[in-house]
Amino acid sequence: MRHAVPVLLAVVLGASAARAQVPASELLQPPPDARQFTIVSLAGRHGSAQHWTAGDGTLMGRMSISLRGQVWDEDETVQLGPDGAIAAYRLRGTGPKGDVAETFRVADGMAIWKSQIDAGSAAYASPAFYLPAGWSIRAGNVLAEHLVKTRQDIALLPGGHAHAEELTRASVKAGGEPQTVVAWVVTGVQGTPFVTWTDAQGETFADIGPLSTIRAGFEDAVPALRAAQEAALAQRAAALARSLAAEPRRPVAFTDVRVFVDGNRFEEHRTVVVRGNKIAALGPAAKVAVPSGALVFDGKGKTLLPGLWDCHMHVDDDYTGPSELSLGVTSVRDPGNNDTSTVARRQRRAAGELLFPTVYASSMIDGKHVNAAQVA
Repeated sequence: MRHAVPVLLAVVLGASAARAQVPASELLQPPPDARQFTIVSLAGRHGSAQHWTAGDGTLMGRMSISLRGQVWDEDETVQLGPDGAIAAYRLRGTGPKGDVAETFRVADGMAIWKSQIDAGSAAYASPAFYLPAGWSIRAGNVLAEHLVKTRQDIALLPGGHAHAEELTRASVKAGGEPQTVVAWVVTGVQGTPFVTWTDAQGETFADIGPLSTIRAGFEDAVPALRAAQEAALAQRAAALARSLAAEPRRPVAFTDVRVFVDGNRFEEHRTVVVRGNKIAALGPAAKVAVPSGALVFDGKGKTLLPGLWDCHMHVDDDYTGPSELSLGVTSVRDPGNNDTSTVARRQRRAAGELLFPTVYASSMIDGKHVNAAQVA
């Protein structure tokens, strides 16, 4: 967990960072042999990123993105320590909210970081990878590449552990011989697992999603990689649904529970009986009889709510479903996404192959423009 920063200190740091904001003209300029990446969505191209290595081994990155009028213009440097983890990190440039400046370093047995949202430190005695708070160009890829090449979990800073395992493989081709790329599921980094693609050498090839980053020249492979990724994730989702979900074949009773009723008040010490998908009884715990053979949940000290709505959620992948359900969300309004994937998830949910809230697509009708929606 990131260490909290007093409000006054945060304001001072923010003001200081704002004065040090680095304009695009002073950011790193990639050399001609830098590895090129293209950033695309279903709506087209949004920007580019470049990776290269300096003579002293420092990993360098540069990124420029325009997304519906929002602009990111950044550079990044990453230095690895003897233990293979990040020993020094710097992010500079601008984003839609202004300065993106962020730093991290390991010195004298301490890890110290500062970003636009926090600052903190922790004792450093064994390898641990720093997770930038900002939109990282290379640091996240360095972590994934380390996981892939070592096949070992790694501690994270400010906290947690990361794990990677192979998801699927695909063949891609761009003006030469076909090559195999590998998709990996990485867990522990964010709230839900995410997928990253590497080449046969374990180096970053692509990140496929609503906004995809892929090696330049392979842009036409995005749809095929997305299909392979979603098909492999669907198999995992079906197994997860079978292991976690169970449809009760008998009445379900929540006894002596606090209940939110009529959308405006709580009632204490209630028992709620459910048969199928309907509430069969609700009343004082002392008066409502629990049916014989019912599945009983002791609600003492707990609160029972109707399913919640998430009124703005761009559903990125199958893992969004269990994440939302774990928060009590049973209905989602999706204001823009890949409609084909949305419909497919609805069908798989109905077939019992996916744990997911009910998703109500609310896609925008938009025209061709630099500020148009990306996936609606």
